[in-house]
Amino acid sequence: MDRPRLFVELCAGSALDVPIPEDCEGVYVYADPSYKHPDGKATTGYAQNIYAEDLRDRMLEWSERGAVVCISDARPNGALMGGWHEVEITSERVGQRRTFSAQSAEWLTMNREPVWRPSVQVGLFGEPEYE
Repeated sequence: MDRPRLFVELCAGSALDVPIPEDCEGVYVYADPSYKHPDGKATTGYAQNIYAEDLRDRMLEWSERGAVVCISDARPNGALMGGWHEVEITSERVGQRRTFSAQSAEWLTMNREPVWRPSVQVGLFGEPEYE
């Protein structure tokens, strides 16, 4: 049985410099831009501070050409990306505490419906009703 070949290309530089092929069917793009703290400062300490809003047009172009696109950030970016799917994955972090970043939340914003979402604790009696 023939298995599909897996080809991985890693870009450790700017996502803005990666050439986008015409046909991106079967391509997965994961962008991990600098996280912006509510005070506006970068919290990840990357050499280049490129934020999700800086990548918006580039990630939309990958998506329009057929790629599955995922952006990791400290905040959801669904509205920025025109209604993409948002998944909070903060509760899924295990292991060593983050020491390089002041951010506490972790969100994935994706151009496709995720196949899995972390469990969310809900109140036993729902939201209180106020008059």
